[in-house]
Amino acid sequence: MRRSIIWLPLLLAVAVTTVLTAVHATAAPPSPGKPVAQYSESDYLLAVGRGDLTSGPLVCERVADTVARAAVAKQIRVFIEETLTHRQHERSGQPFEQDIEVVLKETTSELLQDVQIIARTVDTPANTCTSTAVMPKSRITQKMATSPNTAPPTP
Repeated sequence: MRRSIIWLPLLLAVAVTTVLTAVHATAAPPSPGKPVAQYSESDYLLAVGRGDLTSGPLVCERVADTVARAAVAKQIRVFIEETLTHRQHERSGQPFEQDIEVVLKETTSELLQDVQIIARTVDTPANTCTSTAVMPKSRITQKMATSPNTAPPTP
């Protein structure tokens, strides 16, 4: 019981960070010639996370690390929920108005093993920092990749 209590905040933090910072995450590896070159895409999941330096270098590094780990988890399985709201406004004497709002929510809930941050960079002119995470594909179990989560499978 105590173990699950320790992991619960970490999983919640990864899920919340994934939703809030999904725009900043990318699954593409950085350019060749960096330490990432020794990790092949056929054997490893690679992901890059980005953070904003305006909140400070330590916070930026932690955000970039968390986003990179979340991007690794999203390569295994992600549940995407879409909400579409269509509004039509009719007012007397006014032209007909139409408004469509689309909200996408990404959720991932994976227990990651052997994820390592292998590279960190700081780009002061762009005011960003990046972290590169890597996880061996051998650590992805069949159950992890195919077991149904609380979310239904996407069509």
